[in-house]
Amino acid sequence: MAKKIVAIILAAGKSTRMKSNIPKVLLDVCGKPVLGWVVDSIKNASISYIITVIGNNKETIRKEFNASGIEWIEQKKQLGTGHAVKMAKSILKNFYGMIIVLQGDVPLIKSETIKKTY
Repeated sequence: MAKKIVAIILAAGKSTRMKSNIPKVLLDVCGKPVLGWVVDSIKNASISYIITVIGNNKETIRKEFNASGIEWIEQKKQLGTGHAVKMAKSILKNFYGMIIVLQGDVPLIKSETIKKTY
């Protein structure tokens, strides 16, 4: 794999605390889904390879971001954050480089902040 930096977005949660039928990562914030802000910040940080771990409402989330150049991985059982990251292991088995892990529900993350990590 030729990529030097990969971003893994964790978006498989059930969003139970939101008390909404809409997945938290799809809630609108200033005209864009929460996950859209995260994806844009990653892309603006010059990271082009994005893996998003989804679980609940996976088809709804995937449909919303169909043309975004995101690779999707399903976490069938929500067994914690570490387990969610582990879902990307098979895709990244030949990858040697930096992996940045972000939650899918942080719409205020800036590309500048992401860039400071590498």
